[in-house]
Order: sequence, then structure tokens, then C-alpha cells
Amino acid sequence: MTAQVLRRYLLEKKNTSFPCGIYHLTAAGNTTWHQYARFVAQEAIDLGATLQITPEKILPISTEEYPVPAPRPAKSRLETNKLQQTFDLHLPPWQDGVQAALRLLQAR
Repeated sequence: MTAQVLRRYLLEKKNTSFPCGIYHLTAAGNTTWHQYARFVAQEAIDLGATLQITPEKILPISTEEYPVPAPRPAKSRLETNKLQQTFDLHLPPWQDGVQAALRLLQAR
């Protein structure tokens, strides 16, 4: 996606300066680690994988229940509006990336 932004800007706006700044780039949509894990498991099953666990057996836990060495923010969503508006982009949903990755793994 980063290459697409640069290519689009360089090809379409040759005579203008590049709009410098900090841009966040991530897929569209929000999810939790729990929802993400369940989605990955279900998609893998749908593609024919045999798993030792079913998506409904993946249970949510709180941040406090998952020990990590550094404290994590309660909310860490990246805001992509600036990137989308500046470069006239539509970002694909995060689910598309998961599905593409699983299809690549399946093809191995």
C-alpha cells in the first residue's frame, strides 16, 4: 500500500511538492485480539485446515490476564483519515489481509 501511495502521487501530481507529515497506514476496520483470533481460526477451517481448537472455544481475556513485560495502551487504533484524504485512498478491510495470508499459506 505504501508503494501504491507513492506511485499514485508521483504519477498524478508531478508538479507539486509531496505532502510531508506523519501518516498511519493500516487496514480499515477495528477488531480485538479475540475477534482476530476467532476470525483467523474460522477462515483456516473454511479453507480446509484441521485445527486442534474451534473458533467458539477461543475465549476473550482481559489485558490484565495476559502478562507482558511492557504496559499496553487500552486503545491503540491507528487513525488513517489523514492518509486517506490526502492521497484519495480507500483502505481494504483487515479481513482481506487475513484471507490473503491464509490462502498464501495454503498454497505452500
